[in-house]
Amino acid sequence: MSLRRFFRDNELDAPNVGSWARRVAAGLEKTSGQGSWARRVVEDVNAENDLGPGSWTTKLKSAIRQELLSGGGATVIASGGNHLYADGHRIHVFASSNDFEVVEGGKVECLIVAGGGGGSSYGGGGAGGVIIKEPFAVSAGTYNINVGDGGSGGSSGSDGADTTAFGLTAIGGGSGGTHPSTAVTRGGNDGGSGGGAGGSGDLGAGAGLQPGSTDGGSGSDGGPYGAVENVGGGGGGAGGSGGTGDATAAGDGGIGIDWNGYQVGGGGGGGGFSGNTSAGGAASYGGGAGGLGGTGIQPGVDGTGGGGGGYGQSTSSGREGGSGIVIIRYPGDPWPPPPPQPAFFQTDQDVGPAMTLTDQSGYFQTDQNVGLAPAVLTDQPAYFQTDQNIQE
Repeated sequence: MSLRRFFRDNELDAPNVGSWARRVAAGLEKTSGQGSWARRVVEDVNAENDLGPGSWTTKLKSAIRQELLSGGGATVIASGGNHLYADGHRIHVFASSNDFEVVEGGKVECLIVAGGGGGSSYGGGGAGGVIIKEPFAVSAGTYNINVGDGGSGGSSGSDGADTTAFGLTAIGGGSGGTHPSTAVTRGGNDGGSGGGAGGSGDLGAGAGLQPGSTDGGSGSDGGPYGAVENVGGGGGGAGGSGGTGDATAAGDGGIGIDWNGYQVGGGGGGGGFSGNTSAGGAASYGGGAGGLGGTGIQPGVDGTGGGGGGYGQSTSSGREGGSGIVIIRYPGDPWPPPPPQPAFFQTDQDVGPAMTLTDQSGYFQTDQNVGLAPAVLTDQPAYFQTDQNIQE
């Protein structure tokens, strides 16, 4: 970032005289010290370390990029994902894998959510692990964003897939536990958040692995077995453990996390057999509700990493987990409006040649169907003629 742009973007109040380094120094009220104006600013904020080689002006530009001057932020210029704007921030939403292209670096913050685990015959799926990265520096370059899918549902569902971004890994949610009558007999799987317990006493809940991972983050254990046969536990959520099933209802899915209005990481509700309990487990934050013998069962919501609901019957299938998401945000001006689209003439007929009407009085005539082709009309009297019907 140039010193001139920094001065302008931060609306610094300083005399419009002298070098841009001098104006920045005056605007930031950092004019003590000796040497060049750039050196005075850098030394005044103790920013001379880790700024790389070069002149004091080069060091000052590096300091601006690292936000060491005023607590403000250099404007990031980047592209990738779906572009949104809210609360003074530019936002990039990655609902699927893609690249984050940074043209000019600065500080960003991000949310990384893995895919939720699938629900099984009884246990609800655990939510995908969640990582919240506080503002950190990114430099110009390409960053690969890999968004994990939700796990499949089934009598023995599958785990969610990991999501990776900026060298960090959010762990996919564990699938829910099954039942001794199911072809695959097991408890809830470990994952970012663990899957809920199966419908029998020896089929326990899965553990939440995300908090203890190298990259940290949020995830919780699945809900345990509650001593009522054929009633599953809820999947763990990023904000809390899954619930225990009992004669009133199967275990609720663990709660998720709210990050700047985005609710993610809810565990899937456990399923219960109608002869043993009265309701499937509830869910929130993108988790899918559990079923009462299948009634009311829901999948995890895509883009939240929510766990899928358990079914509530030994040989039946739980629902799939929701896919993960990556959201990156940083302060900035609203996105510029998209460029206007060129007008065109369109019908549902076969595509024909381009039509250009001249500046002479006359007409264009064809016995062919009119198709999708650009039409350039002038301000001269003219008309278009065909012996075919022109459709909208």
